Amino acid sequence: MHNLKSLGTMGIILSVLVACNPATPLPQVTRTRSEIIPTTSQATATIPPPTATAIQVKPDSDPFPLSERGPYQVGKQAYTLRDETREGREVKITVWYPARLPPGSGSLPKPGADPDLSGAPYPLILSSTKMATIMAPYLVSHGFTWASVDGIDTYWHMDRQMYEQPLDILFALRAVASNPPEGLEGMADAEHAGAIGYSFDGYNTLAMSGARIDPEHFLAQCEDPDATTEAAHLATSFNCGPAHEWDQFTDLVGEDITMSEDGLWQAMTDERIRAVMPLAGEGFWLFGEKGLASVDKPSLIIVAAEDTLYPENALIFEHLGTPDKAMIRFMGKDHMMIFEREMVARMAHFAVAFFGYHLQGREDYAFYFSEKFVEGHDDLGWGTVNDVITAQDIIPQENPTIWDLVVLGDSDMALSYKFYGPLFEEDLGISIRVHDKTRDPTLTPLTELRENDELRSLISEAEIVIFNVPLVFGGAGGACWDHSLSFEEAGCFRISVEDYLALTLEMIQEIKNLVGPDGAMIRLQNGFVPLRYWEGNPYLQDRLGKCVECYATYWEAQARLAEEEGIPIVDVLTLFHGPERDQDPYELGYFFDSDPHHVNFEGAKAISKLYQSIGYEYWLPTANDLENAE
Repeated sequence: MHNLKSLGTMGIILSVLVACNPATPLPQVTRTRSEIIPTTSQATATIPPPTATAIQVKPDSDPFPLSERGPYQVGKQAYTLRDETREGREVKITVWYPARLPPGSGSLPKPGADPDLSGAPYPLILSSTKMATIMAPYLVSHGFTWASVDGIDTYWHMDRQMYEQPLDILFALRAVASNPPEGLEGMADAEHAGAIGYSFDGYNTLAMSGARIDPEHFLAQCEDPDATTEAAHLATSFNCGPAHEWDQFTDLVGEDITMSEDGLWQAMTDERIRAVMPLAGEGFWLFGEKGLASVDKPSLIIVAAEDTLYPENALIFEHLGTPDKAMIRFMGKDHMMIFEREMVARMAHFAVAFFGYHLQGREDYAFYFSEKFVEGHDDLGWGTVNDVITAQDIIPQENPTIWDLVVLGDSDMALSYKFYGPLFEEDLGISIRVHDKTRDPTLTPLTELRENDELRSLISEAEIVIFNVPLVFGGAGGACWDHSLSFEEAGCFRISVEDYLALTLEMIQEIKNLVGPDGAMIRLQNGFVPLRYWEGNPYLQDRLGKCVECYATYWEAQARLAEEEGIPIVDVLTLFHGPERDQDPYELGYFFDSDPHHVNFEGAKAISKLYQSIGYEYWLPTANDLENAE
């Protein structure tokens, strides 16, 4: 353990400047646009004939000339199919396409618009619908189609999503190729497809690049991270959830993917995918050097230079097997640049250029994602600064100051620490090593604390422990969990609050006993009221209504208990709902649209600032605490 009194002289000097490693020159494209995209023409009496032509770029007119919308208007159409190769799994797909709209229709994508067949078939881009909503209007206007999978979003623990999401997107490719929505036949050139994604979707893109999951590497890093991997993952962008029951997990995936002669999983890709753009992605723990060496498609990685959430992009880029690779850094930006309109437009510029070159045969676009183009912009960087990240780059070798942060509770805890850790490092001049031990909220975390020897050992050595007590209608699943009872019957509410406080107290005492006489920074986080989550759940509406006071009763009582125990409370309830409980956190933009039960990056940043505002006071045991522990 480290004593806070010594922090005044502590500091870390980051020295990670390594010479850039420029990408191998791009191969020459031998196809012409006319060979790739045959031209047909259709018109109707009610809509003027299309006038779209290939965009002619004027190099001096705009610093990012392809960030402007192209000549095509945009339509979209959604449909649902079942993947019979995966037990009839339902996949909802949105197809975006060049459209023919009457004058005055505006620039927004028009559902059900008539397709513009003048340049069909158009190369096909693949992603989640979350990514497509941001980027598809740009690319489609430049003569692409786009197939996106609805419902794909950030997930909190590595689980089925790590293979289901890429397989869903590959199914969308097959579906659009063989069974497109009615009226869109012949629009998509599925033989010339590209994949793109940001953050979690960047992992999906990387998976479709030919990268192969390396179980040996993943399981070894979970048990004992090597210096390189540990340094890259101080922010813990991945976790080891599947490693705990690996055999059962691989049974779910299936032998078609998991079995091979060399021990690596089979690549989740399709030969029709000819180029990929993983943006600010993740996945080094899963793929490792061997898995990334299998990447055989042209790859353009774009990252924010100040991205502390996913620092492994340099490692990913270094080990990509394809010689046709490039990496562009947006200087002074962090992972949240995806929410900045100007940065989105710039990323769209590079996507139009990259996919235009590789999928449309636009050789004149090669310059617009080249090293020479990047060098002409002071706020861009080419290649990587730290091509090889090692522990020596990040952690001083003499008297290293690394603090362990253990995160306990349910998925409400699973994102904020990624922002809290860097704030901690900046304020105190130390490095944070995160141990994400959040679990299924229906399980009693107290059992984990008492029976999981690995977890107990981590807490006993940790400098920081942050946790919540999952609120499953009374924490311990008290009387309110009985679906046959109304919320008022059998003293349900009173009993459930008592159960919840009892569980909270036992967890606090167990954590105190584990950290021992050296103490630790212990923080208890309460929660918010997921009102919109209740809207689609009649059971929740029946039991708790849309009553902030019901949840507030639990957490206000918990805060009083924490104060008595000397543990600071991270008051998310007040942060999100206000001191009068009359504030709607959804109006603050703190939640994902597709997941009203979990905060987005903005919500997570707000919570991390709340942690920071509490300060860095240790909990130290009193004589009574030590006596009770014995």
